[in-house]
Amino acid sequence: MSRDRYIIYALKDPSGAVRYIGKSSAGLKVAQRHITARVLSKDTSRKGDWIRSLMARGERPEIEVMEVLHEGGEALSAAEKRWIAEARTSGLDLTNMQAGGVGASAGMRHRSETKRRQSDAAKRRLSSPEGRQHLEQMRAGAKAARAARARLISPGLAMAWLEAVNGA
Repeated sequence: MSRDRYIIYALKDPSGAVRYIGKSSAGLKVAQRHITARVLSKDTSRKGDWIRSLMARGERPEIEVMEVLHEGGEALSAAEKRWIAEARTSGLDLTNMQAGGVGASAGMRHRSETKRRQSDAAKRRLSSPEGRQHLEQMRAGAKAARAARARLISPGLAMAWLEAVNGA
């Protein structure tokens, strides 16, 4: 696994102002997920509103790796808290809802009924020939998509990110 797997990253507006600070134990994968249509369609947070407003103007947030750590867990959470606290103390207008150190699902648990409905829906999708064909097409395009994303970031981080994603 790449040594750049555990990172603290910032999402910046086109002027360079930091608007969001996050952590990842999967390299840049988590940071890049913020700007996908699937995530944005469900993100009702201030961060989601900000990213959608950028994209409506034809712009995208920039991703900057703020710190690379050699371990996750508490060290990663502590680093995220520290970066968010420093940014807020400096007067930055962050879109972070929390002070850091927690995951997106911390404190949130799906009800048993919700889990059952999600499971049933996934089974229905994969039981049809169209659903299986769609999944095969998604998997076939995943490798090309990873390579395309890698071209958008610096060469050193791109290689580290690809290694982490591909399990090298």
